[in-house]
Amino acid sequence: MGWQITPLPGGLGEWKVPWDGLSQRLYGGHPFGDARFVDALLRCFGKGSEQLCIHRSGEKIDGLLILHRRRAGLWSQFVPDQAQAAPALLENAGLLKSLFAALPGHTWCIELLCQDPLFSPPGLLQEGATSLLLPHALTMNIELQGSFEGYWENRSKNLVKNMRR
Repeated sequence: MGWQITPLPGGLGEWKVPWDGLSQRLYGGHPFGDARFVDALLRCFGKGSEQLCIHRSGEKIDGLLILHRRRAGLWSQFVPDQAQAAPALLENAGLLKSLFAALPGHTWCIELLCQDPLFSPPGLLQEGATSLLLPHALTMNIELQGSFEGYWENRSKNLVKNMRR
């Protein structure tokens, strides 16, 4: 079916339920993608010019992305300074290719900012002919094997002492 572009004046509105459904399906309902969080960001920090880009394959919604026009030809994902990550709810990065033609005007660049590699569309963070990857920041995570208590017991006494202080 393709892309539909609709204004988001003041929040997600009727798109909260589809947003949460796709977020749950793609990222297990990660808090940064929760409709309540995204809606609050739009209401508090949105400028009213944000556009919701909706991609459908048949009746199924498989892409939701909030963009705003930064200048002629350049669209950027909605990421207020208060957010450390921005959800790009796309089943795969290939959906972006057809978005260029669907956006108003002549679009030459779509910026998807603050993408967490663990919660991004498959293929988005791989360099390719139509993308430029600019690492923003590194975050860390720890894979636990066993319980947290077992992990903590193996940490140095100095670390445990410093954490108590």
